[in-house]
Amino acid sequence: MSPTEIISAGGVVAAPAGTVFGLFADPFNATAVEKIFALKGREHAKTLLLNACDVKALSAIAVLSEAEEKILISYDITLILSAKPGNKLAPGIVRGGEIGVRIPREPALRELLAAHPILTSTSANQAGAAPAMTAREAAAIFPTLAVIEEIVPQTGTPSTIAKIINGKVEILRQGSVDANKIEFILDFESNK
Repeated sequence: MSPTEIISAGGVVAAPAGTVFGLFADPFNATAVEKIFALKGREHAKTLLLNACDVKALSAIAVLSEAEEKILISYDITLILSAKPGNKLAPGIVRGGEIGVRIPREPALRELLAAHPILTSTSANQAGAAPAMTAREAAAIFPTLAVIEEIVPQTGTPSTIAKIINGKVEILRQGSVDANKIEFILDFESNK
């Protein structure tokens, strides 16, 4: 089966995310989401993030301001947004009415998102261990999974996780995008 067919059937695949390799599944399929938690040995208290092909796909499940849309389009960043009521996301993704979302730039993942516009993910590693940086490493950690080869090397730097509160940025995890870049877009949007 192809990776797309595996996801459609409720399975999990390993793929490059642009930062490190990740485990990907259908976020609307509770069994698939549970498989990620089991494979990784991840605590259920730690939610999974969402990857989307574009803002239109995200707008079906999240509430986005124009500034948040521009930030997601401009930078490889994870934003914490309010989940739309009735979004049908599986348990383990929404916490306190919020979800972590990103629009990745990694070409191999973009191909997967063309078939599945929203995917849930976490890094490809056992909980607490270093994440896989290559397809070979991902296959060694998860030998039963289909692994998509990387088209470009992974950066190894995690995505910045940020939340916009009352027009101000709060960095929850520093990654490759600093607060100044986010604030530039926020300032521009507020002065329109």
